[in-house]
Amino acid sequence: DYHFMIGFMLFLYYMLSIKEIKRVYFKYLVIISIAFMFIYLDNQQSKLADYELSNIHLCDDKKSFLYGRNFSYKSQKLLDKISNYINDNKSYYSDNIYFFSNWAYLIRLNMGDNPSFYDYILNGNMGYKGDKKIINSINNNCSNNKCLFIVQLGGNQVNLDIIKYVVDNYNKFDEIEDIEHNKKVKINTNYLIYGNDK
Repeated sequence: DYHFMIGFMLFLYYMLSIKEIKRVYFKYLVIISIAFMFIYLDNQQSKLADYELSNIHLCDDKKSFLYGRNFSYKSQKLLDKISNYINDNKSYYSDNIYFFSNWAYLIRLNMGDNPSFYDYILNGNMGYKGDKKIINSINNNCSNNKCLFIVQLGGNQVNLDIIKYVVDNYNKFDEIEDIEHNKKVKINTNYLIYGNDK
């Protein structure tokens, strides 16, 4: 919805700047624009209800990539919890740790690592048949090595075929409890830990 509204605002500006637009079309354009704005604002209001604004704080850890930024205290705790879990297992799994989550980049940056090709498995971001290439690459690597997968079930554009491949082919042996984001639904989205050696 965010990307749509950016494009729609430019389109609206363009349409309103055309002097030759007929009055009848102008009326419909304004009505449609107002309807889209109400839909967008209602959606944003429900998203804002997920966050406790009282828990936003200025990050003062100079070692963190979030230094000087406002970030939810609960989210920072979750980020640290996941990062610590990975650091505790890094010597055992080496570089064969995969994050399949909307937070993959945040987790990598929080650990001081560079994001990898596998971290942001969004539909449309992986190229033609990118999900199949990633599944084949994981299959080839993990058939000879110990691998750890941190999987967040849910997410807006995360490729479900890759998630399903991990869930179907590897053993779940742990879980990291997430903060409760959505107060209306009252569901925790947990991070599930999968591997091929437990």
